[in-house]
Amino acid sequence: MSFSALIAATLFAATLFAVALSSLPASAQSTRNGFFLNDLCRNSQTICQGYISAVYDVMAGHGYLYGFRACMPGAFNDGQLTEIVLNWLAVRPVMRPLPAPQIVVRGLAETFPCR
Repeated sequence: MSFSALIAATLFAATLFAVALSSLPASAQSTRNGFFLNDLCRNSQTICQGYISAVYDVMAGHGYLYGFRACMPGAFNDGQLTEIVLNWLAVRPVMRPLPAPQIVVRGLAETFPCR
C-alpha cells in the first residue's frame, strides 16, 4: 500500500470512527478500552473493522506501535483482522481495561509474533 493510500485509508477510518463515537453515550466515549471495542464491534461491524484496520495500518506503516510488532504471514482483509483481534480478546478478558489501540496491536503481535 502506498503512503498516500495509507493516509487516505486512515483518514477514512478515523472519520467513520468519529461518526460512530458521536452516537455512543458519553460514558463510552471517555473510555476507549476493550469494553468499548467490544461494544463498538457489537453495534457496527463496519465501523469496528475500520477502527481495527486503521490501528493496524498505523502499526504496519511504522513497523511497530506501543512497542509491539506483528509479522503477518500474508495479506488479511478488514474482516479477518477484526476476527483475529476479537478472538484474541475473547480468551483474554483481563485485557479489556487496556486502551483499544493497544489491544489491537497486542492481539496481532501475539497471534503473529516476529521471530
